[in-house]
Amino acid sequence: MTNGTPETADQTSSRPSTGGRERPNVLLVLVDDLGYSDLGCYGGEIATPNVDRLAESGARFDEFHVQPRCSPTRASLLTGHTNHRLGFDVLTGDDELRRNHVFLPELLGENGYRTYLSGKWHLGSTANFGASDVPRDPRVRGFDHAYRFTGYAESPWDPDTRLLSHTPDTYRLLSDAVEERTYERASDPGEYEPGETFYQTDAITDYALDFLEHDRNRDEAEGRRPFFMYLAYGAPHFPLAAPQSLVDEYVSEYEAGWDAVRSERLRRMIERGIVPSDVVLPPRSDVPAREGWEWESHRIRAWDSLSEERQTDLVRRMAVFAAMVEMVDRNVGRVLDELEEHDRLENTLVLFMSDNGACYEWHEFGHSADDGPRSGDALRNMGTPASDRGLKYGAGWANVGSTPYRLYKHFGHEGGIRSPLVVHWEGLDDDLREGTVGGVGCSRDVTPTILDLLDVDLPDTWTAENGETYAVDGFDETTESLRDLLVDGDSPGDRDVAWEHEGNVAYRSGSWKLVGKNFEGTDGKPAHEWELYDLSSDPTESDDLADARPDRVRELAGRWTAWADRNDVPVPDAVTVPSGSDDGVE
Repeated sequence: MTNGTPETADQTSSRPSTGGRERPNVLLVLVDDLGYSDLGCYGGEIATPNVDRLAESGARFDEFHVQPRCSPTRASLLTGHTNHRLGFDVLTGDDELRRNHVFLPELLGENGYRTYLSGKWHLGSTANFGASDVPRDPRVRGFDHAYRFTGYAESPWDPDTRLLSHTPDTYRLLSDAVEERTYERASDPGEYEPGETFYQTDAITDYALDFLEHDRNRDEAEGRRPFFMYLAYGAPHFPLAAPQSLVDEYVSEYEAGWDAVRSERLRRMIERGIVPSDVVLPPRSDVPAREGWEWESHRIRAWDSLSEERQTDLVRRMAVFAAMVEMVDRNVGRVLDELEEHDRLENTLVLFMSDNGACYEWHEFGHSADDGPRSGDALRNMGTPASDRGLKYGAGWANVGSTPYRLYKHFGHEGGIRSPLVVHWEGLDDDLREGTVGGVGCSRDVTPTILDLLDVDLPDTWTAENGETYAVDGFDETTESLRDLLVDGDSPGDRDVAWEHEGNVAYRSGSWKLVGKNFEGTDGKPAHEWELYDLSSDPTESDDLADARPDRVRELAGRWTAWADRNDVPVPDAVTVPSGSDDGVE
């Protein structure tokens, strides 16, 4: 399924290339609910040697931002637009996206690339873009071949079981080029055999490797064409699950508790130059109240205040999460090894990132205040095929994942939107390979950056798979290409970026950031009241300057409102532009 006629192999090889090189392959790796500090190369204690080696010889960004939640980030990555502009405000269920944009794989396919997806879709129905007997068919949106699951929180151990998916159609191979794999379903706690037992992260990688083999065979038969692969892991999103033997290895790592682990992460981050040496941890973040649930908003409890039974339960939960992250890294290593073995890694632009901040949902004990503590087999079997399938690690450990920032997934504070970004490619400017890369980036920058690198223009109109032609919206003025940064080392300088999710709003201009949250915190700040921070001196958003700088609040609130109006963003009634004069403040 393609739109138009792709270029031939000869045309592809003869096109002008980036920096005198052949056009690169593109490998976009997106993981789910990984916190900013969870990777080893960002200060975490979890073993992630494969992503770390990408960072060592590539670029590690310290101010890259995504959207506060899953579907919005996925939409922004593949289109360059905010999710609101595409027609959905929170998550995609059965939604059909508006016909006002083009997906990145559609454009790359039109320009000679072979395109593949392996992993999580979560971008709604494709029915209004093309006819298919599959309601969520990535091939309709430019992917030549796909192995996908449609929603979120699928069982990592059983492809036939779903939790929160919007459809019974979950895992599916959509390709006539590779054979469908057969896996054993594990049932015993310790049962796991790589390549034989179904485990979601492994299966996503298995099919990615199958697609890469198919691509190599096509190259040998027809001549080289570059590939685009979107490798979208469902981990470490809940339900937390990992091989029991690996979980056991991590238990001792977390027995000191979340306060001690958070402090140690900050020490390593400072040591490695990821954050400034004068950064101090803010207080533990809040756990927001939820309507109809049994708790009020409160600050995460101190680890030492918890009972021994509760601590044991929470240690095991975090050990499962850590093992799940390591399993992602091992599988990323399998893909990198395949590319390296066939001399394809250096001319592959690899981007590795998370879709949002660490996931606090919904209490520091796990899903709710009455989640656990577990003991006996229920404790020992956490995250295994024999356990229940809804395991979460809770807000206390999510706060560790956000180190040193405030809050987490869902929110516009830095803990919810700042993501690790590792970029590896032979065409990177050499200066980017030393330390961390400054300069603000955003998930909406990815599509225009790749198009700019490949000298591909965004069209004015597009014809969908179903033959209907529609106008294509241009990128918003807050979206930028990072091509000059990657290739020439030129900093993008001051820029504006905006966010909204569930009434959590934020606007950044240069180092100034205006942000509001949708609940009243323990600091007494009412819901939707503006907070103002200067991130150049206060990256952890600890010193609210809103009262001292009403002029800046008005300016940035006005910019946020204008952005919201341009992009069809719902504006909560309580989010307003304050009135008044500048009161003589510069």
